Amino acid sequence: MRLLEVTASGRCSLTRDMDHRKVPPYAILSHTWIHGQEVEYEDIAGSHRRALSRTAERQAQHRAPAKAAGWRKVDFCLAQIRRDGLRHCWIDSCCIDKASPDEKHGAFAAMFLWYQRAHVCYVYMHDVVTIDDLVGSRWWTRGWTLQELLAPSRVVFFAGDGTKLGDKESLQHVIYAITRISRDALTGTLPLSQFTIEEKLSWMRGRQTTFEEDWAYCLQGIIGFEMSRRYGEGRRRAIERLKLEAARRELERRTEEAARKAAELRKAKLRETIEEKLQGKTRTAPVVSSPGEALRKQLEAERRRRIALEMELAERRAKEREEAKKGPALQSKRRKRLHGYTDSPPEPDNVVAVEPAGRPGPSGASDLVQNLPAQPQLPDFDFDFTSSGPPEPFNYGPSLSPPIPGGYDQVDEPETSESRPAAIDTGSIVIDESFVEVTLDDLLAVTPRSAIPNPTHTQASQ
Repeated sequence: MRLLEVTASGRCSLTRDMDHRKVPPYAILSHTWIHGQEVEYEDIAGSHRRALSRTAERQAQHRAPAKAAGWRKVDFCLAQIRRDGLRHCWIDSCCIDKASPDEKHGAFAAMFLWYQRAHVCYVYMHDVVTIDDLVGSRWWTRGWTLQELLAPSRVVFFAGDGTKLGDKESLQHVIYAITRISRDALTGTLPLSQFTIEEKLSWMRGRQTTFEEDWAYCLQGIIGFEMSRRYGEGRRRAIERLKLEAARRELERRTEEAARKAAELRKAKLRETIEEKLQGKTRTAPVVSSPGEALRKQLEAERRRRIALEMELAERRAKEREEAKKGPALQSKRRKRLHGYTDSPPEPDNVVAVEPAGRPGPSGASDLVQNLPAQPQLPDFDFDFTSSGPPEPFNYGPSLSPPIPGGYDQVDEPETSESRPAAIDTGSIVIDESFVEVTLDDLLAVTPRSAIPNPTHTQASQ
């Protein structure tokens, strides 16, 4: 930071570039630029002079009459700091070397801080003559003057002839009527960080800047961060970047604050636990959570339940889609599984010989009787359990006809007592072979598979 210094003899010179943390008390000037009439860094720090006396200043005015208005600002500022007992002041037009991009960029980034640390800020309104002209001054319409109004703790307004108009505290009602800026922000009752980004943007209404992007850039100090300048991107894009950066920093601030509070709470609980253990106390009362915490837990449980249901439904639908893709092959497998057979060939021990329906011979009936289980669970057939002799005729009723004995191949053969074979005496069961007609399903229903002999072995034994 470079300052203008006034000696006791009235000489004025530029100081060396100082660390802003070690600068002496200084006043700072706020003004609106007059095109082509501002006193610049080269006018004061030229190679032909490093110091200016009052006479030299007057001579410079005569040599550069176009900058007479600019020299009046410098003269006013130098005279005012001497009246206030100060020796240093800062004026942006002549204290920044604009030929150095690095210095210019650094000054723009630190300007809010420089105005904030100033002992006093002089607002020089060259277009104001009396207090009645205060409202119509061009100073209220410029973008960069907003931070020059809010940053300093003490702001004093002066007319073009150096007449004092008042300070920020005494004129706060007039300033509020002109700018609509909160009185808490004007007086510093609340820090600027307590105001939202939308409120700060509203303070820029009606203000103009030389470059349209500066409309957003001049708010960096008020919002509290530095943003890269991209001249040419336009005002709207610059404002969008400003909002995004402000939102990101606000989120970081809240996250850090929440983490800090959580750490403090953990420390307090740990301290309380240690004190209870030292005193021999144990906490038996249940911890009661706040209504907000209970509601949050309920919502979290409901959310997890819904997620589980949705996942289960999604898995079920995926399984159905896979089964639909398999199609007939899966249905065939299901039928085979239900009916008890597979595509693999049967084992030899499980093969059952099936003979054509008809009258079984004596050997077939004998094999059937021999292979019945010890306690057969016979189906509801109408057998005649007599000791011997021919079975009694069965009454089929008027609507039923008796089955044809012997099968369909003997329909025309009359049946006599000689042609009917005698009943086989098995000791406890008498079976009339002429009416015995057993299918494979009946046999499987009453006989385990393991009890059925291999037909090959049976024929070999016969």
